Amino acid sequence: MGSSIEITDLTVSYKGFTAVDGVSFTVDRGQTLVLLGPSGCGKSSLLNAIAGFVPITSGSVKLGGREITAAPPQHRRMSMVFQTHALFPHLTVLGNVAFGLKVWRGPKLSKGERESRALAALRLVHLDDKASRYPDSLSGGERQRVAIARALVVDPEVLLLDEPLSSLDARLREELRYELSRISAEQHLTMIYVTHDQEEAFALGDQIAVMRAGKVQQRSTGEEIYREPRTPFVARFVGGSNLLPCRVLEGSSAGHALVDLGGETATVRNPWGVVDGAEAFIALRDHAIDVRAEASGTAGRNSVPATVTLARYMGSSGVVGVERPDGLALRARLPASRPIDVEPGQQVFVEWDRESGTLLKEEA
Repeated sequence: MGSSIEITDLTVSYKGFTAVDGVSFTVDRGQTLVLLGPSGCGKSSLLNAIAGFVPITSGSVKLGGREITAAPPQHRRMSMVFQTHALFPHLTVLGNVAFGLKVWRGPKLSKGERESRALAALRLVHLDDKASRYPDSLSGGERQRVAIARALVVDPEVLLLDEPLSSLDARLREELRYELSRISAEQHLTMIYVTHDQEEAFALGDQIAVMRAGKVQQRSTGEEIYREPRTPFVARFVGGSNLLPCRVLEGSSAGHALVDLGGETATVRNPWGVVDGAEAFIALRDHAIDVRAEASGTAGRNSVPATVTLARYMGSSGVVGVERPDGLALRARLPASRPIDVEPGQQVFVEWDRESGTLLKEEA
């Protein structure tokens, strides 16, 4: 089960509006790519184009090396799981799963063969003991498992999932994320998964593609996207970051760069090769920032003045808001073990390690 899928320069336009703009990527057999982004970024349009549900304006789709760009959905050997499970209320759980084989374009199977395969698919999602039940007697999470079993029973080469867990509560989402990861590993499934939920993306994705306005802004592992976001949008959307506007002074080719913050200088990592003289941003995670009444003078740390605007104990952490002299607001999250020894109106120093700040290209 599972084949590689290759998308090249794929564009989808609706009456002059470009929903997907020249997207390219490859998902290797048995890997999961998560399309992550806010509503309206084009991720569901991209998934529907891959499935063949919407026409492709330009570009190509290859499945296992075979060109399928113009193939109708029923010839693509893909299955999709939607946000709404759409089960037939008059059929049993077994009947719902077996129905996919009844209309399947593969080899014709007898009723007994269809039911045997459907039962095997239900075992994968741990619902074989509920085969004789009807959908209205199941929980929301169980109904979504039935939908997943129905998608798997036809042995798809790629499984497409369009926010399938978004209507479930937090506990069920976590449970089904684990089940999908387990099934993917056991069956060597190739999956493309759409979500706006960062935790879901990190839990499921071997690779994550962060989308904005129809384009992929960054595609990499979850760890790299979190540690080295490529653009201000990615830094804000994945994990949330403070963004400090700056100008690169020197050192752009040395892995680190000296930057001007409007009066003070700082040294930060420059993984994306932002050139000398460029206007850019520094991305700083709130937990990477320290707030001190006096500058520490520690080597390898940046230190800039600010004024405290908020100091609040939050149980698992402390939140301190500050404002720079230029009016820029920043937020620091201190560990719960660290006492909050500053108060609103106090003049302080905002500090961070030179390895914690990432220099980003300014967005067009």
